Amino acid sequence: QAERLIGTGYPGAPATREEFEREKAAALRKISEARAKLDASKAQIDAGRAELIKQRKQLSESQAQIAAMEKKLAASRKKLNESQARITSGQKELAAAKEDLAKGKQDYKTNRAKADKELADAAKKLSDGEAELKQLKKPEWYVLGRGSNVGYASFAGDTDRMDSLSTVFPLIFFLVAALVALTSMTRMVEEERTQIGTYKALGYGSGRIASKYLIYAGLASVLGSVAGIAVGVQVLPRVVWSAYGILYNAPSLVIPPNPGICAAAALASVFCTVTATYAACRASLRESPAGLMLPRAPKAGKRILLEHIGPVWRRMSFTWKVTARNLFRYKKRLLMTVVGIAGCTGLLLTGYSVRDAVEEIVSTQFDQVYAYNAHIGLKGGEITPGLKTLLNDKSNFTAWTADYSKTADITANGKTMSASLFVPENAKALKTFIHLNDRVSRADVPFGENSVVVTEKLAGRLQIGAGDTVTVKNSAGREFTFRVTGVTENYVYHYVYIAPSLYKAVTGETPDCNEVLAITPLTGGAARESLSKAVMAQSGVGTFTYTKEIIGRYDSMIRSMNLIVLVLIVSAGMLAFIVLYNLTNINVTERQRELATIKVLGFYDREVGAYIFRETALLTVIGCVLGLGLGILLHRFVIETAEVDIIMFGRVIKPLSYVWSAAFTLLFGLIVNLVMYRRLRRIDMVESLKSVD
Repeated sequence: QAERLIGTGYPGAPATREEFEREKAAALRKISEARAKLDASKAQIDAGRAELIKQRKQLSESQAQIAAMEKKLAASRKKLNESQARITSGQKELAAAKEDLAKGKQDYKTNRAKADKELADAAKKLSDGEAELKQLKKPEWYVLGRGSNVGYASFAGDTDRMDSLSTVFPLIFFLVAALVALTSMTRMVEEERTQIGTYKALGYGSGRIASKYLIYAGLASVLGSVAGIAVGVQVLPRVVWSAYGILYNAPSLVIPPNPGICAAAALASVFCTVTATYAACRASLRESPAGLMLPRAPKAGKRILLEHIGPVWRRMSFTWKVTARNLFRYKKRLLMTVVGIAGCTGLLLTGYSVRDAVEEIVSTQFDQVYAYNAHIGLKGGEITPGLKTLLNDKSNFTAWTADYSKTADITANGKTMSASLFVPENAKALKTFIHLNDRVSRADVPFGENSVVVTEKLAGRLQIGAGDTVTVKNSAGREFTFRVTGVTENYVYHYVYIAPSLYKAVTGETPDCNEVLAITPLTGGAARESLSKAVMAQSGVGTFTYTKEIIGRYDSMIRSMNLIVLVLIVSAGMLAFIVLYNLTNINVTERQRELATIKVLGFYDREVGAYIFRETALLTVIGCVLGLGLGILLHRFVIETAEVDIIMFGRVIKPLSYVWSAAFTLLFGLIVNLVMYRRLRRIDMVESLKSVD
């Protein structure tokens, strides 16, 4: 551009080419110098860039080293803190250990003298014991078999009692069953008199004719025996076993069939039925065929004893006179009904009385005999201050007393029984916790400083009373003699209450109290649980129980006994129903023509029913009265036979048991009358009055 402007005179344009060339050469030199500087600057930039990269790399490495060092520094600080914490904890433990060591040294100094004294006393006792041991005679060895074990012996005694019961109740059932069979078969033979006469007229022998009825009765008896054995062998033993399972820890009952017993029971049942049937057939088979084919002539009427009592007989209505005559007219039925109902009522009363006897154990023993409701067993033979503080707190216990109690052998009249030897700490305070009374007269039995009182069953088994002497043998084998001053009511276990001063005077020993009887006002479960924990937390306390817990165990026993009572009630009830139904049915059948006659004469159905059922009701009432007397005898037998050695059953039958026994019997009679009333209404007057001729 500058070259084109040479010599144009344009401002700033070169005037000549030489000037242009000079300017051009100068510009080229400047360009070369600038390029050289630029290349030098680029080289410097490249070197600086390389140095920057190197410095950045070194910076990254330094930063990584710094981070690693910071991490190590944090770990070192953490270890330093932990070490400082351990040092602080160790210093505290060291201080506590130094304190314990100082206290231990002080305790050692304090107790060393006491320990040295105790060791010296122990060494003296040991030397005295060794000296006494050298003076002892050579001991005698006794080898006791399984029969000497208390549990086995008690169980064997209970099985013997059940064996005695098993010989009584079956006799009652067999007797009633034989009476029912005799009545039923007698009626059956009487109804078939014409057939029997026809058989005899056709040439059949008496044995052939009797075999019909004997086979019939025998088959029925065999079928009943099979059903009874199948049910009775499995049900009744399990009921009894469950009741005695409360007293014994025994395995589940296994009942293998006993062919001998089953066969004996079946043969006895068949024998009773067949014998009754043969007795019913024998009288009819003695008659001639002509006599058998005619109705039996009615017996000649006789005046009954009641008719000889004029003032009574004249004031009786016509229906009651007929009832009285009919009762004595059919003496066999009267006897059967009265005996059957008496047996059933007696069994019912026996069942209820057994329940009363067991219930009286709980209600009397824990409500009347025992006044305390808490028992504390001691381990060390002394009451610690902490326990005494709890006992003296009226919010916990209103009264308490300590005593010594231990099992000992009591011997009198050549008999020995195990009993609890009870020595109260305070003789006068005993009656606050245990009431000593005579069971029959309810009078208090005195207990003073020279008293020895034994419980009723123990006195009965040893045959002792007030004024007799007993020998007490302690665990060391020493024997001491005491004179009994009274006999008290008691139902659970056997006790011998001895005044503490008398015990010390006779034995020369002061008994260490090992239990506490107390009365607590607490009734709530949570409050009693809290008190129980507080008492058990005291040193020297072994056990703490409330009598309510013992009552609960006896309630289980009562429930099991109720099961046995239920079996007796059901069995007796079924027997009563069968007896009443069978005899009433026979009564209606025998007197069907008589009932049809009075219906023809205008008697209403209710009057006809009263005509028959009045006799049944009267006989039922008589049977109930006699059955209650029989039940009293059975009650005494069962109680004396069934009760175990450590328990005395109640001897009193509650009035309500008499009421329930009679009420159930009368109820069964009412049910039978209601069932038979429908049959009385269906009696056909025309057919019943037709002559057999």
